[in-house]
Amino acid sequence: MADNSKETKRIALVVAALTGEELQATQKDAVRIYGILIDEDFGMCDRQESKLIQSCKSRKDFDSAISSTLKDWNSSNQFILYFSGHGEVRKNIYCFKFGKELYPFMNLLYELEIKGVNRTILIFDSCHSGAAMGTKSEGDSTIIEKEEIPQGTAIITSSKKIEQSYEKKDGSNSVFTNLLCEGIKTGLGGIPTDDGRINVSDIIKYIRNKLLTAEYSNYYQTPSYDISKADKSIWITKNPSGQIKQQKKDDRDNFQ
Repeated sequence: MADNSKETKRIALVVAALTGEELQATQKDAVRIYGILIDEDFGMCDRQESKLIQSCKSRKDFDSAISSTLKDWNSSNQFILYFSGHGEVRKNIYCFKFGKELYPFMNLLYELEIKGVNRTILIFDSCHSGAAMGTKSEGDSTIIEKEEIPQGTAIITSSKKIEQSYEKKDGSNSVFTNLLCEGIKTGLGGIPTDDGRINVSDIIKYIRNKLLTAEYSNYYQTPSYDISKADKSIWITKNPSGQIKQQKKDDRDNFQ
């Protein structure tokens, strides 16, 4: 049973699946995003309990990493999972790929439910990852019912269900993770936010706007998110651009 008396923490599990030569950036992406998540100036995740797995070889290893991270889970903690690698829709079921092995996304949802994880950010950089959000395509059935997604879960995907996710041409980073990290590090390009934090909708808006520029015009993917089961303002990291000044509000309050 979880001990709710423990100090509340943010705990990250960052996983890069072992892939063939067709993907060159997964491990580098994982290292980069892990560094941001455990940085006290950004993600503030607990360094001792967070984990980085750079070459996850099998669904068994992935399952083991999930189970060990969520062992004796404190329900007030927040779990952040980042996955980089291949994704596939098989018989209308979204799966992560580890070599030739498939790990159904539903298995992860069941594990979160069983462990009592009710504050979660899931970030998937893989082809067809939008299928994890329970959306419908024309003429297709729903992959995941909204009701099956645990309460308090925010999902961020690098592409829609029918789309590929791409690496940069030089193989240095994936397009999505590069823009995710860039958006965080630059504070959304110098834009302060209401509470001085970067939330899910902030970062997706930043990435989508960047994908409309000439530099990324050849990459046809649409990062998406779903926060229907979570707080609308769920945050990913601190915003180095700071907080919007509330001068007008302060002036009004002082007048009253």
